[in-house]
Amino acid sequence: MSKKIYKVAHIRALGKDVIIVPITNINNDLPNEKLNEIRRTFQTNAIKIKLSGEVCLVWEFHNMLCFLAPNQWKAFCSSLNMRVVKEYLNKEMTL
Repeated sequence: MSKKIYKVAHIRALGKDVIIVPITNINNDLPNEKLNEIRRTFQTNAIKIKLSGEVCLVWEFHNMLCFLAPNQWKAFCSSLNMRVVKEYLNKEMTL
């Protein structure tokens, strides 16, 4: 099975580490269960590669930034746009 490399933003914000994962080719009506499964997969991988922080998924839908994030990161994620997220990309994760 081939693995895919994802560029992620590993940053410190609000005094804590956060991992922002931009995802593409996502259908905006994907059930929350599936989105949570994707986030858990990235979180598990982050722990394996010793990348600290909570994973937040972000994607664009009709030029708006959508996200799935733990409650403590929702306000932070809502302040972002995809241009800013792309500027923060500084690590890679392979899944």
